[in-house]
Amino acid sequence: MKKITRLLFALLPVILLSCKSDKKTQNFATLTKSYFDDKNALDPISATQNGQNEYNDQFVFEMTDSHRKKQAAFFDKYDSKLSEVDTTGLSVEEKISYDIIKWEVNGGRNLLKYDTNLTPIHQFWGTQLTMPQFAGGTSAQPFKTEKDYKNFLKRMDSYAVWIDSAMVYMKKGIQKGIVLPRSLTLKMIPQFESMVTPKIEDNLFYTT
Repeated sequence: MKKITRLLFALLPVILLSCKSDKKTQNFATLTKSYFDDKNALDPISATQNGQNEYNDQFVFEMTDSHRKKQAAFFDKYDSKLSEVDTTGLSVEEKISYDIIKWEVNGGRNLLKYDTNLTPIHQFWGTQLTMPQFAGGTSAQPFKTEKDYKNFLKRMDSYAVWIDSAMVYMKKGIQKGIVLPRSLTLKMIPQFESMVTPKIEDNLFYTT
């Protein structure tokens, strides 16, 4: 899904530059930019991964009920807007962007039907893996200026709270019988253990 989103990011400049006097094209370009802006605000971690550095200090608690309500409103908003688009007047690039946005919106709405927020961590993906990758200095989070470091420190403050929130929702999952398979859970334990070092100076989050 990230590769598809990056394709959409790549197509955005083409769409904006191709806008001439055609009102349909102008309207679709406005919709596309609005979609990107709203999506980035809703998922700033992914925004950073897609090179949108204005979101580098922002953080969301994606598992919370309040955030899922924002997601639902976002998908409803753009499902409605897409239904108003006359696709017959779109260029090839615009039609690709339209299809990608529609696919993301439909997929996102369907995903909200399930209690995926009750298993916020996973062996292969999740904020608990992304933040250490960012801290390593070789991922998407930049560390070139003082502002870059302050941005990440702000994110780290939120990440500490995120860990507690993840535990709360995992406990809710236990109560409802929604948990990860034992085999996956056991494989995640070493991932967390590797983040703990005897000396703080050797810790990944300190060395950056």
